[in-house]
Amino acid sequence: ESCEPGQTYQDASNRPDCKGVRTCPAGFEESTAPTKSSDRACEQCESGKYNPEAGGVCQSATQCLAGFRQSEASTRTSDTKCRECGSTAYQPEPNQAECLDATICTSNQWMTRELTTSSDRECTSVNECVAGLDQDDQACSCLAASCTRCFQ
Repeated sequence: ESCEPGQTYQDASNRPDCKGVRTCPAGFEESTAPTKSSDRACEQCESGKYNPEAGGVCQSATQCLAGFRQSEASTRTSDTKCRECGSTAYQPEPNQAECLDATICTSNQWMTRELTTSSDRECTSVNECVAGLDQDDQACSCLAASCTRCFQ
C-alpha cells in the first residue's frame, strides 16, 4: 500500500501499513512537512507568538497600546488581553502591566490639561499665568470636579 502524502507515512521498510501523520497541538506549529517516509515535525511557538488551535500557525501576540494595560500576558496558546485605563488613571507607554494614577489638582490649582487614558492631567497654580492669559485676565476654567476652586 502506498502512503498518502500529508495524511500517512511509513518510516520502516517492508511494512504494508501506513501511520497517520500527527497534527501539531495548540502552542506549536509545523517546522517540517510530512513526507511518504517521515512524520510532521512540530516546534513550540516562539516568545511573543501564540497558536490557540491544533494544526494552526503561530501568530504575533497583541501589543497593548498607550492608554491600555496588559491584563493577561500571552501564552503559547492564548493572545494578550488588554484593558483600557479607567477614569482616574492613564498609561503613556505601550505594553505596560499597570496604569498610572492620575494627578489630582489641589484646591489652589486649576486644571490646564484634561486627563486622557494615555496622558496625565496637568494642574497650574492659580497664581501663575496660563498660556493665552495674562495677569489682567482673571478668567479660569475648571474642567473637572477635583478642581473646583476658581478665582474670579
